[in-house]
Amino acid sequence: MKIFFTISIFLLVLYSCNSVEKYNAHINQVVTTDALKKDVDFAKNKLLKKHVDIDWYHPKEVIAFRLDSFKNTINDPMLPNDFSKQLTAVMSSF
Repeated sequence: MKIFFTISIFLLVLYSCNSVEKYNAHINQVVTTDALKKDVDFAKNKLLKKHVDIDWYHPKEVIAFRLDSFKNTINDPMLPNDFSKQLTAVMSSF
């Protein structure tokens, strides 16, 4: 029974290492500008349509303008983490 437990733990560790490699490979891939702009549009549509009381402090027009301005500044492909940081900075402004 101890051997079965040891082998299963060993296989679990090997599997988890494999999933980390897959995750890291995705993080290091550059995303095209078109895909990034589609992501900004998706976030804008979800925020304006699905978020309850999104216009509590800022009108929806201001929020849409800030997200559109951010979308227009995307000229080069980015890594997912860099894009996430920039999008989070824009969203935290409202």
